[in-house]
Amino acid sequence: MRRCQACDKIIAFCELLSCSVCRITYDYKCLNITTEYFQSHYGNGRYTWECLSCATALQTNIDNMLMRSKGLQANVCNIPDVVYNLPATNSISYEQFRSLFYSKFTKIRSGMYTTGLESPLEKNIIKCNHLLDLTSASLSFLRNELNNRSSSEESGRAPELPVIYCHSTTLEKIVRSPNLEIELIPENENENLLGILQSICKVIKAPFGEHFIFNIRRISKRNRQSQRPRNILVTFPTQRHRDKVISAFKRYNKNNKLDPLNTCHIGLPGDKCNIIISEHLTPECKAIHIATRKIAKVLGFKHVWVRNDSVYVRKYDQSPIIFIKNIADVQKLKYYDLFF
Repeated sequence: MRRCQACDKIIAFCELLSCSVCRITYDYKCLNITTEYFQSHYGNGRYTWECLSCATALQTNIDNMLMRSKGLQANVCNIPDVVYNLPATNSISYEQFRSLFYSKFTKIRSGMYTTGLESPLEKNIIKCNHLLDLTSASLSFLRNELNNRSSSEESGRAPELPVIYCHSTTLEKIVRSPNLEIELIPENENENLLGILQSICKVIKAPFGEHFIFNIRRISKRNRQSQRPRNILVTFPTQRHRDKVISAFKRYNKNNKLDPLNTCHIGLPGDKCNIIISEHLTPECKAIHIATRKIAKVLGFKHVWVRNDSVYVRKYDQSPIIFIKNIADVQKLKYYDLFF
């Protein structure tokens, strides 16, 4: 009894084909051979046929595969006439089979590579996304904490700001207390500031000594567009030395109202120009002084003066002295008659 090598079924003698080389038997139906073709070509000589393995012994390609015609049919290349003469309805071309096989094989191979790689890659991507979410959440938390802390610190320090400002103003006044400011002295390239100060002290009869002068220089103007000359700043050892010069200057101008201290008295060439000697005031005090003088002139106040970086006013000779602490106090002068 012979069995078919393809389907492993018992074959009737009238339906078998045996390879003339390897003697392996097949059912002719498993070889996609029609009954008419089998009877006409192999009816008398069933042992003259060669199987695909023997006919294509030198080939190792996928073409040597044999399949029963159920769906996908076998492709045959370089075999005897039995395969070339197969009906077209039961077979596919070699190119079709090769393209189909390689397309399937490519999909399988790509699946083998990607199946092992996608899983770790996806895990890493998920971890990165999780870390990004944690980072953004942490940043949002820190930002909110910083804003809350800043707002709480600002609200807590708000009452301290006036105290700090008052302390800084007091320190600035102390630093400026030994300084003297001389205004409206014309500028020259080779001027001798120490000699100018000595001439002024000689005219107003104020004590002078080089050992009393720590420093003398011109300072920059606040308004650079102004045509006024830069002021001369003199630094004395103590505030008492400065006050002596200021007192002598005021006494001289009081005794010489028609001819107050000017540039002609100290021998400076050029046009006659009055000289002003005052304390080295802070910018805030200067602003208060200017505003007080303007409103005092409108309201008829007789006296406005500055002492120790503080502004004072008096409406008449016998009126009480009013201390102007800030700009708000300047506006209160409008209601002077209601209180005095």
